[in-house]
Amino acid sequence: MISPEKLHYYRKRSGLTQEGLSEASAISIRTIQRIEKGLSAGSPHTLKVLSKVLEIPTDYLFKEELENPVLEEARFHPVKLMNLSALSMIILPLGNILLPLLIFLNKSEHKEVETKGRKILSFQILYTLSTLVFIAVASVIMLLLFEGLRGSQVPIFVPLYFLSVLINICITMRVAVSLGEEREILMSIPNIL
Repeated sequence: MISPEKLHYYRKRSGLTQEGLSEASAISIRTIQRIEKGLSAGSPHTLKVLSKVLEIPTDYLFKEELENPVLEEARFHPVKLMNLSALSMIILPLGNILLPLLIFLNKSEHKEVETKGRKILSFQILYTLSTLVFIAVASVIMLLLFEGLRGSQVPIFVPLYFLSVLINICITMRVAVSLGEEREILMSIPNIL
């Protein structure tokens, strides 16, 4: 009756974990797990309650509406796309803010974009601002301390910029792993938007 793939897809699209869906629907987590594993078809009551919580018509959970919801979700999940688009700073200065911001503005009705996407965007803005301040201060200090750097062919801020890009890549990959494992991300970062 209830398609495991559909339930998984619409639960994730709503930004809910299995525990969150269980709490919101008052259906046991065990039942939700069994349905998503294909071990149970679910009752008509379960179908009705889950579709109400997920804010979708009941037939969306058993009719074939998407060709392959699992592949569709992996390709177009807006929060994962926001996170990976931050890597654009490698070739486009401030791309780590601009591209995630575009996705955020286009997908802001998605529940996960409102929570996790906002965290990603806030982190990128704060990281960029703090990096610019650090590079400016470090460049001045290094020029004052090391006289030999003044005539250097490579401006002192260039290696500092590449170091900041490398650090951002590492953090972005760490967030990608956390998103894949459905863990909280960037908990210490305040929302500035």
